[in-house]
Amino acid sequence: MSSIIVRNAVPADAQAIFELSCAVYGDTVENAGENYIPAQSLFNHIKRFPDGVFVADTGQQLVGFAITLRTSHSPYKTPKTWKTAIGGLELKGHDPRGAWLYGVDFGVHRDFRKMGIGSRLYRARFDMIRRLNLKGFYAGGML
Repeated sequence: MSSIIVRNAVPADAQAIFELSCAVYGDTVENAGENYIPAQSLFNHIKRFPDGVFVADTGQQLVGFAITLRTSHSPYKTPKTWKTAIGGLELKGHDPRGAWLYGVDFGVHRDFRKMGIGSRLYRARFDMIRRLNLKGFYAGGML
């Protein structure tokens, strides 16, 4: 466990995050279809908001990820659908001045669960909220 580090993603991680998200949800890259955020969208989002994507890295592979964006839409307002809230699979819903952090997607590889990686990824999100002086965090989901 100590050899797994949680760090901010870099654009070069985009393809691995995409592949990991498929694995987390029990799908293959070939069958990903329109239910997954494409690697190119992840690449662009990491460049737009480098603080907003975290990965758990063994040094040989990524085993966890947490994708977030900033939003001005308060969680106390009428909820938006997941795709609307994130601005589609292109993640265009990121507002660099947004006061809230929105949890877009999150996952840990099944072979690395129950090791505290999810907790560490959430801690990284909460540390960022404090560092950026945001109002808080909320998330939606796609069923």
